[in-house]
Amino acid sequence: MFNTNKKIILIIILILGVFVMPNNFIKNIIENANGQIKYKETYVTGEITVDNGDGTYDVKINNASDAYKNVETRDYDAIFSVGEIVDIGYEYGTKESPKILGHSKKIKQEPKQVEVDYSGGCAGVQTVTVTINSIDAKNGYLEKDNADYDTAHDAAIADFISPSAFLGWIGQYGITGEDIHKIQRTYLYFDASSIPINAKVTGGILKLFVNNIDVEIDFDVIIQDGQPDYPSSTLQKSDYNYVLYKNNGGSINTGSMTPMQYNLITLNTNGINWINCGGITKFILVSSQDRDKTNHTIQYINFIEIVLVEDDYKPKLTITYEI
Repeated sequence: MFNTNKKIILIIILILGVFVMPNNFIKNIIENANGQIKYKETYVTGEITVDNGDGTYDVKINNASDAYKNVETRDYDAIFSVGEIVDIGYEYGTKESPKILGHSKKIKQEPKQVEVDYSGGCAGVQTVTVTINSIDAKNGYLEKDNADYDTAHDAAIADFISPSAFLGWIGQYGITGEDIHKIQRTYLYFDASSIPINAKVTGGILKLFVNNIDVEIDFDVIIQDGQPDYPSSTLQKSDYNYVLYKNNGGSINTGSMTPMQYNLITLNTNGINWINCGGITKFILVSSQDRDKTNHTIQYINFIEIVLVEDDYKPKLTITYEI
């Protein structure tokens, strides 16, 4: 009976002790348990803005103004798409350690433009290379003939126009026994409307199939520019006027050219800037002797022929751009 009473008294003391224990004891219990308590809002949604290509993604979490960089996925082989809504969890309840948990069933109610931050590098930039054929119906060459070289060179209007010609002539020469100078300039048109207007062109190559090279003194074949107005949308005799064109967008010397095959001219910075993304790009091809107004005796030959319209041999423009 005594032992039973002692047990009852001990239980009463223990119960009372809980209520009279110091506040620090309760506080320590709460603090020690803190690491096991998940914070509020540790399971949210986010929108993929950039696929970094290394298994991580940039994500706008809870419609934040800026994307959180290099967020890892919970599953090793998980794949997500830019613009997709995903579930986000904070590892150990810490908002500095988000993880992509998986595809979310949440559907965006209001479409909005994704803001992608490229400040960290080139992530998200796509490089594209396309090859565009020249426009058969627009390509052509112009020629001016005169016994006086300066008159032939400086004329505002050509004597002869050949749009849609099979061959384009570039150069100048004199005909034996006729005492006459002939100067020829070729004009090329390319439809670049398939390239986005806001694309950044980073490279270009003009490909010319050379049918014949007839040169006594080597010269450079030079790309010049008169855009947006020249040459005209449809080639005119008045497009001959040399003062309408300027600069050098790239060149190749006849000494390094090979007939009956494509010869390549790499565009320099000028030539790259002349590509009209989303529209028509127009080039004029002249000889360096024409550009520099180099006169010769009447009997000389310095010209090349390029194919203009044959499908397998027409001029081509290869353009590399970023978008």
